[in-house]
Amino acid sequence: GVEARIATYNIHRCRGMDGRTRPDRIASVLRRIDADVVALQEVVGAGPRGGGHAEAIGAALGMGWVMTPARLLRGHQFGNAEVAVELGEVAVTSDSR
Repeated sequence: GVEARIATYNIHRCRGMDGRTRPDRIASVLRRIDADVVALQEVVGAGPRGGGHAEAIGAALGMGWVMTPARLLRGHQFGNAEVAVELGEVAVTSDSR
């Protein structure tokens, strides 16, 4: 089987401490984590003003993504998303770092 590094990250709508919404900063953090699969929470998805954060983050990392909306937020999907590289079969192990 293939080993995979899995992470989870609450991105808080990609809004930083400075109040700016910057999916590219989230992508930069995830690039340093170097996970194969990342489960994201509080993700703004597609809506009337265009694509969402999962799409932008996935594109920046060269990873596939899937959005799982829980509700609408100002007309946009809002919920969880996963970004991942293509892995094939995966053996799941735990690393409590």
